[in-house]
Amino acid sequence: MWFGEEFLHYALYQMWSGAVDVWCHKANFNNHREQCSHALLRAFNSEHPTSILEEFSRFFYVEKDAKPAKLNVELIEKFFDTLGRVDNKQNRLLGISSWLNQTAEYDPNIALLTAEKFLSFASDYLPPYKVQDYKENYPKLLQKLFIEAEAQETFDNGDMLIRVAKLQDKLNQFGLKKVDEWLQDSERL
Repeated sequence: MWFGEEFLHYALYQMWSGAVDVWCHKANFNNHREQCSHALLRAFNSEHPTSILEEFSRFFYVEKDAKPAKLNVELIEKFFDTLGRVDNKQNRLLGISSWLNQTAEYDPNIALLTAEKFLSFASDYLPPYKVQDYKENYPKLLQKLFIEAEAQETFDNGDMLIRVAKLQDKLNQFGLKKVDEWLQDSERL
């Protein structure tokens, strides 16, 4: 019979999944960012992080000509911390290169922080072939971040520039051909 602990566990999983679906719906999130962010942060602390990760990962799928979701530092950190604790880490980061590239246009600091978290996570948990870039988003991301870092250099004593250079080195470690080509082209200029 399906009653008792198993039923309760399943029911709670479904409840969290439904609630998180509402909070991660892009229109809901964009219209009620503070409330949805707060709810998601609490949800990450639940006993059912897998359901939260599945829904949250949809933020990284950015439709053509659509703006990416404006995620905050706390959500990014909680996402990667939670992802590191679950067994199934597969397919949670599809689309992240596109999201990073598009996010760099309006919030380069969040894009840089997320890229750092992602590559740290990938180094610890993913085989190198899982870090892919189908549409050359990483070279575009680096270009945007280097431009922003140079603009901020006098204000932050080059801190962002150092972080972007480290990010570039980390991307190179994954053997991304287009990143290497971009680097060679930029060195010729």
